[in-house]
Amino acid sequence: VAKKTTQILTFIKDSKYVIFVISVFTLCWMPWILLVFYDITFHQLGTYKKSMEMKCGYSEKHIPSNLTNQEEFLGQSCIHGLMSGGLTQCEVPGNEEDVCLAVHRHLHDFLMICLTRLCMCFSVIGSLINPVIHGLWYPGFRQAVLYLRDRYQRFSSSINSTQN
Repeated sequence: VAKKTTQILTFIKDSKYVIFVISVFTLCWMPWILLVFYDITFHQLGTYKKSMEMKCGYSEKHIPSNLTNQEEFLGQSCIHGLMSGGLTQCEVPGNEEDVCLAVHRHLHDFLMICLTRLCMCFSVIGSLINPVIHGLWYPGFRQAVLYLRDRYQRFSSSINSTQN
């Protein structure tokens, strides 16, 4: 009976460790899963197009402007400069609808960048927690550290005794 009780207690202790490790891993990676799910859903359900239609009057019948790639890039960098506070005004090429669409696209991209940075913070926190979980909680690691500490103390005390 005592042997079975010891085995059950060991199993419970090991289970707590595994459950904690899996929970922390899930918590730290869940924002990435939610971000990908949000972005895919946002585009697949047509919410992005509906938003452009509502804000800019965009429709499937929209005739693309004759802007070159350089003009598109200039417009995006101008919008970015305005949003970051680096510019107070600038000229975005294209007609009113093109400018609205460029702003809309940039705001969506900016939101995704901000959410990605937030997810990266959770990943870094997870990476910082891992050594604590595996290094300090795991008994084998603790035993090895204690063994090295005792060995160092014996070595330093033997040096001190030979010097006296």
